[in-house]
Order: sequence, then C-alpha cells, then structure tokens
Amino acid sequence: MNPRSLQAKNKQETVVLLHGYAAGRWVMWPMSWWLKRRGYNTLIWSYWSLSLPIAVHGARFAQYLSKLEDAGLSYSIVAHSMGSIITRVALMQGSFGGLRRVVFLAPPNRGLPIARLAPQILKRFSPPLRELSDASDSYVNSLPLVTRKSTNGSDIGVIAAKYDLIIPIANTRLDGSETYTALPASHNSLLLSITAARCVGSFIKHGKFR
Repeated sequence: MNPRSLQAKNKQETVVLLHGYAAGRWVMWPMSWWLKRRGYNTLIWSYWSLSLPIAVHGARFAQYLSKLEDAGLSYSIVAHSMGSIITRVALMQGSFGGLRRVVFLAPPNRGLPIARLAPQILKRFSPPLRELSDASDSYVNSLPLVTRKSTNGSDIGVIAAKYDLIIPIANTRLDGSETYTALPASHNSLLLSITAARCVGSFIKHGKFR
C-alpha cells in the first residue's frame, strides 16, 4: 500500500514492517495480518538483503520514511533481525517527527558470531555478512545507539527469542535503556508467535510489553 493512500485514514494506526537477512516481505505477513485484525494499517518495506551494504538499505529506508512524513502520517516500526539494524541506520539520517514507537524483533544489535565465522568469499559477495559480525570493530558495533533521546522521544522496545540459535540473546540488547523482553521462541518462529504479536500490539499502543 502506498503511504499517500493512508493519508485519509487514522494517522495513529500505521505500522511499517521490515524483514531480515535472506528473507522477503512474506515473512512479515503473519504479523501484518494480526495487526490488521487489531485495526492497524500496515506497510511492509522490502529490500534485496543479500547483495547490498546495510548503509544503502538504511538510506533507502530513510527516504521511504520521509514519504510517510510528507504524507503527514504518524507511524510505528516493527523490524525483524537485520531489518532492525537497517532501521537504526535510517533513523540516523534525520529527524522523523511522525515516528511514535519502534519494536525490534530478535535484533543483532551487537552482531552475530555466525557472521564473523562465515567464509571470506561469502562476505565478499554478501556485504551484510561482514557488517553484522560480532567483532568489536564491525559495522554494526560502530553504529550509534538508538534511544528515546536520539529519536525525539520515540519509545524503543526489543523482543528477543530465548531459543535463538543465530543471535545470542545478550547480543540483542542496546544500552539497557530500551524496554526489553525475551520470549520462548526461535529466531524465525518469533514472527509466528501469538505472544510476540500481542507484545508488539501492546507496545505500539501503550509503550510497554504486557
């Protein structure tokens, strides 16, 4: 759905969803379906995740958010995995006054061991594998933190997956100031979890997980 087509609708009920690495918009359909049934308008922003650097995706997502701003919309963001890092990069690009709340699902905020250990040839052809490394000097670990202050008061929430075999649960944290919870799910089953969907809905509505 085009952002401008939502202009005449309830400006408090728009949610933008992003998928993660090696995925497509289809992985966000269950969460989108659940949010729609609760009265939210949803937009899924998709991108080619394998071949382009995270900074490129972040710049393009920032442009997309600017269209929401131009349309006068008030919106929240729900991002899974690498989509969370793209969101962080996008929010560095400027001030987004229409942004209300952000929920990160299983975000690699402190990088991935599997990205550090991936063969060099894969990192060469897929820059995000290199950038998402948990090495202290990696791209993801060089990014400034996203906080309520840096987003002009937008609430930040993180939902981690307790049984995530891709992202260690400790690596999902930001600086400890974000609202945080961990649910009994794996990295991808988090997107199918009714409990996670309810937590997302609660955070978007109330600014906290219930």
